Amino acid sequence: MKICTLLAIGAVLSALQAKPGERGQPDGLIGALRHVQLLEVTEQEPRTMRFATATLTGVALYERTLSDRSVLGEPDQVIELGFRVLPLATWGDRVPWRVLESGEGSWLVVLDRESEDLVVHDLSRGEEVARLRQVTVLEDARVREGRLEVLVRRDETLDLAVVEPAGGAVEQTMLIDTGPPPATACFVTSPPNTPAPEAAVVATNERGQVFATCVDLSAHRAVRVATQFPRSGYPLYVAARRVDGTDLIAIGTPMFSDHSGRVGLVAFDSEGRTGIERFVFPYGWAEDDDRSGTWATEYGRTLAFTVDADDDGHPDLAVGATGESVLSHVDIVTSAECTSRARVVSPAYWYRTGSSISVDPRGRYVLTGGGFRTYPELLDGPAEAVLIDVQRPDDPVITSFLSQRP
Repeated sequence: MKICTLLAIGAVLSALQAKPGERGQPDGLIGALRHVQLLEVTEQEPRTMRFATATLTGVALYERTLSDRSVLGEPDQVIELGFRVLPLATWGDRVPWRVLESGEGSWLVVLDRESEDLVVHDLSRGEEVARLRQVTVLEDARVREGRLEVLVRRDETLDLAVVEPAGGAVEQTMLIDTGPPPATACFVTSPPNTPAPEAAVVATNERGQVFATCVDLSAHRAVRVATQFPRSGYPLYVAARRVDGTDLIAIGTPMFSDHSGRVGLVAFDSEGRTGIERFVFPYGWAEDDDRSGTWATEYGRTLAFTVDADDDGHPDLAVGATGESVLSHVDIVTSAECTSRARVVSPAYWYRTGSSISVDPRGRYVLTGGGFRTYPELLDGPAEAVLIDVQRPDDPVITSFLSQRP
């Protein structure tokens, strides 16, 4: 969808949208880029990108030409919400909203943290179409075969909600008892131009050991496998890609020791037979290297599979890293060798490039964002976003654009 889609969003209910004459710059714009979602990158000229990012009071939608490296200005649209979706001073929280698009329309799925309601808004019709009660975490959301599928956590259970966007009917199924946090889940993705699998993956930490559970969404069957990934009680992050009947799962443990994070990769089939199980370390260093204070301490906090840009038969993996003693960066990792083939580094210490990663539907482009290093919503500091072409990662399409309160 092009700019006409963004204009259609103007039909959103007035309660959800700020009037341009009243808002000026969106409140909290400086910290907004810590959560970004890449919607589309066009190949025809003039080449443009569309993306969404959060403000303190809603979600902003942008369309930018790739040649535009100027300061990030007024968004095309701001969808104001009647509740705060981002708590202050928290970088580790998972994104509490998604913008979903298909040929039939566009929707905003957003979690109200105070009431613990998950709300689905039809952006083209400007109305709420569904509401799920008692949701504590929005794990993932997608459009599949014309229906909206949402993975949510209710304390210690993972549920699948399927929403019929036309009438708003909701089907809900409890998929798995995840136990107490840390736990996380995602849908299993597929290579571009292939059907999305009816599958999800759950990563859990139980007494210091990480378990990966593959869930067959059609049969409501789960296969649970213990991994060799050590843990130390910090949050888990997960991404999954199905290739030739095998699920390749990346599990990020951003602070598994006092001075480093890492990503574990494991592959297994529907019967639970494991394949590769190896690790991706920051800068390719070995686990026993004693480099305290120089590692990316949050390596693996953001993860996303991309296209197989190096043609080795395995999808590449984008890994975000932020830390106190190193420049924030994004690694483009070859999953076959678990080594970084390219790194995009933030040009300034106080930005947090890598704190958010989003891949376009075709899997070729990665948008990474970040705001001021500490307490982004409370400081008048800059925010940064970088668009990376994984087929040419050494030459980012957009080096950076900054936004700042006037």
